[in-house]
Amino acid sequence: SVPSFHSCASYRSKSKMSARENSMLQRLETLSIKSAYSKQKQSDAHTDIENVQAEIQLLKSQRLERKSKLLSKSKSVSHSGGVLANLNASAAGASTSTSTSTSTLTLSRKSPTNTPNTANLKWYEDRLKRDKQVTEEWMSRLEELGLGIDKKLTLRPEFTVEEDQLYEQGMFGGSRSEVVAQLFSVDLTREKLQCLNPCTWLNDEVINLYMKLLRAYSVSQTATSGNNPFTQCYFHSSFFYTKLFAATGQYEFANVRRWTKRGAGKCDLFTQRRVFIPHNIHNTHWALCVVEIPEKRIIYIDSMAGRGTECMKNVLRYLEDESMDKKKAPLDTSGWKLVSMGRNVPQQNNGYDCGVFMCTFANYVAMDQEFDFTVNDMEYFRKRIAVDILRGKIALDV
Repeated sequence: SVPSFHSCASYRSKSKMSARENSMLQRLETLSIKSAYSKQKQSDAHTDIENVQAEIQLLKSQRLERKSKLLSKSKSVSHSGGVLANLNASAAGASTSTSTSTSTLTLSRKSPTNTPNTANLKWYEDRLKRDKQVTEEWMSRLEELGLGIDKKLTLRPEFTVEEDQLYEQGMFGGSRSEVVAQLFSVDLTREKLQCLNPCTWLNDEVINLYMKLLRAYSVSQTATSGNNPFTQCYFHSSFFYTKLFAATGQYEFANVRRWTKRGAGKCDLFTQRRVFIPHNIHNTHWALCVVEIPEKRIIYIDSMAGRGTECMKNVLRYLEDESMDKKKAPLDTSGWKLVSMGRNVPQQNNGYDCGVFMCTFANYVAMDQEFDFTVNDMEYFRKRIAVDILRGKIALDV
């Protein structure tokens, strides 16, 4: 079983660690917990934790190296508890020692007198393995409690030969009416997929399939992490925001009231970590609105620096209605913040990449990754979205 924080502290107190190692382990615990509460400093905390872990392992390696060097020396060391067997002879595989200048060394107070030297060395190796195991179990426990450090992912993996072949076949290998992907009860034709060709606007079919792939990945990761709260991401359809104002052009919660109540979209939004809402602006531009439930924050991300203030206000109003309808309780919005990213995110310099930017923003935010791309990467992401849809899963490297 995974040890608790108390048992980890007990282990440290009972083990024969140096004061410096104990201090580092305490720093490691503090940094791990702080990183969960300060997302802005998470990257720095992650680096500090890695440095502390590396230093701990270095100290342990140095300790083992010192013991190994002492094994090779030919000095006689007296010990009040008696004399151990010849260490050099044991290291050379000799069964007995005839040398009168016997090399002696007491390796550990826990190591019994007259124990073979190779066993003493093995005891230290086993000790290091136990230390490593406890550290790994401790970090695993932190992750289970939601205090772990987010993994560094690569969201731009190189295309494999198989992926290149899949892309060529899916995009150009037959008639435009041929079904090239069957996902989430949707038959996607080659004609629809070809909106991912350069200089082309993305259609709703491709955007929604990609969002559903992100949702499927989120659900699968939550299942493997023990169903912790606030770990999932929910992705509304590209039609959601338009439907919210359908017919009259005025806000109408009744138009979307059942969207989270039944079918594949059934979900309690207030148990999610983030809720993603694609924003279709007059059928000419795509932006992304993200609701961060635990942080009580709504973020607007636009590759053309749109502020999205009205959109965020409408989304907050939607959350209030959703809370009253599903939870029968009012949502306290006094502490909520509306944040427009403006030009602090990658920007497009053309009139056709907004849909690709929106999908890529959703992927990076859902995976907790910093935006490390520019408009020059949009050709790659068009191909990556196509390949992910054709093979039915999101591509990433840990």
